[in-house]
Formats: sequence, structure tokens, C-alpha cells
Amino acid sequence: MTWDIINFSSLYSIDEKVSQLNAAQQRMERVIRDIEEARRLSVINIQKVLKN
Repeated sequence: MTWDIINFSSLYSIDEKVSQLNAAQQRMERVIRDIEEARRLSVINIQKVLKN
């Protein structure tokens, strides 16, 4: 029985998954910002329509 103490391919795989998670987090944050901006603009537009 052998123990592979440092398996470089698995380290690469872990680093790749961390990068994918970070990218997904950034995409999610961008989508949240876009939704919040659209919500704010909708509120402004509704307020303008109600004033007229």
C-alpha cells in the first residue's frame, strides 16, 4: 500500500474548483447588482408615472 502525500494533479483540480467557485461568486454578485439597479430604476419610473 502506498500513500501519495503530494498528488499534484489533485492539487491542480482543487485549485481549479476554487477558481470556478470564485468566478461563480463574482457572476452571482454581478447579477444581484444588475437586479438591484433594475429595481431602483423601476421605482423611479413608477414614481414618475404616478406624478403625471
